[in-house]
Amino acid sequence: MKDSDRPDQISTYRPELLTGPTRTIKSRSTRLCLPSLALLLLSSAGCTSLEFERSGPEHGTFTSTATTFTFLSFDLPGPARDLALGNAADSARPNLLVESDVVVPYLGWFDWIFDIIGVRYAIVTGTWGTLPAETIGADAK
Repeated sequence: MKDSDRPDQISTYRPELLTGPTRTIKSRSTRLCLPSLALLLLSSAGCTSLEFERSGPEHGTFTSTATTFTFLSFDLPGPARDLALGNAADSARPNLLVESDVVVPYLGWFDWIFDIIGVRYAIVTGTWGTLPAETIGADAK
C-alpha cells in the first residue's frame, strides 16, 4: 500500500494554505529588518581616533586613524584617508606635517572588489610644532 492510497492523506493542491498569516508575518519582519540593518550600518560606518605624543614643550608626533564602510563605491561617512587627515587638521596644532599615510586594504587594480562592499582603514602619521633652534642647526651641519 502506497502512502498516496491512504484515505487520511490530502492529495489535492490547496493554494489557500500557502497564503495566510505566515506570509504576512514574513513580509512584515522583512520590512522591519531591512531599515534596521541599514540604520545599524550607517550608525557604525565610521570611526576616527587621534593621538598626540609630545617630544618637547612645543613639538611632537601624531597618529590619526579612521575606519569607514564602503558600499557600492560610496564611503560612509567619507573616504578613510580624508577623515584621518581632516581629524588631524581639526586639532589646530601648529606646523602640522604629514609624514606618511596608508590606506588598507589596497589591492591595486583589484581594488574595485572592495568598492562593492568593504571596510577601509587609514593611518596618518606626522609631526607638529616647532623644533628648538639647536636641533635645526644640527640638521644643517
